[in-house]
Amino acid sequence: MLPLENVNFEIKSTDKVALIGPNGAGKTTLLREIFKNNHNSIEINGDVKVAYLSQLQGERLNESNTILEEFFDAGFKSYDQIRAYISNYGFEGEIVHQKIGSLSGGEKNMLQLAKVSASKANILLLDEPTSHLDIYSQIALEKAIENYQGAILMISHDFYSIVNSMDYVLIIEDKTIRKMSIRKFRKMIYASHFDRDYLEIEQKKKSVETKIELALKETDFVLAKVLSEELEELIKLL
Repeated sequence: MLPLENVNFEIKSTDKVALIGPNGAGKTTLLREIFKNNHNSIEINGDVKVAYLSQLQGERLNESNTILEEFFDAGFKSYDQIRAYISNYGFEGEIVHQKIGSLSGGEKNMLQLAKVSASKANILLLDEPTSHLDIYSQIALEKAIENYQGAILMISHDFYSIVNSMDYVLIIEDKTIRKMSIRKFRKMIYASHFDRDYLEIEQKKKSVETKIELALKETDFVLAKVLSEELEELIKLL
């Protein structure tokens, strides 16, 4: 059962929405119920295809499968097709024969992201997608969210990602949900948690992330490595 009362909200076809609230408020339960679509109070249009990234990685991945087997199960037709596709997510070489259960948390999350992207869904339910991801992967995820043409409902504790990639926020409070604009959310969060120094560091961090993205696009890996070290030092200050 959903631990929520008097809830009424609608997500349109291109909305990118963050779902936030205290632990135990029902965020993950709500995402699961939307994905299952078997609750009377949830209505999903017939032309909507939903994909779900779970915080519990074993819920959406068969950890006894190899990466190759997982993508054959997901509908891929050939070994070459799988190799070409998952190389975009950093999985190359003999790792495709590795059992999913032996992968790191970050690798499992990237694998989930790869499966979600391959599903051709037009709404993504993402439960803490930045969890376990390294800096490069977090930047790639933010860009993927920015470029995604469908709707996204994302649980996240990463306020920086929310402010930079979401359209608005749904906040669970006292068993109900209220909608808040990103502008108001930014003001509320910064007033509560961040000072002027934080904002200056955050701006520098965003600038360095953009430079890393450009360096990677131009395959200047030496510069990207130097910039990533600079980024890591900035993150330590936050």
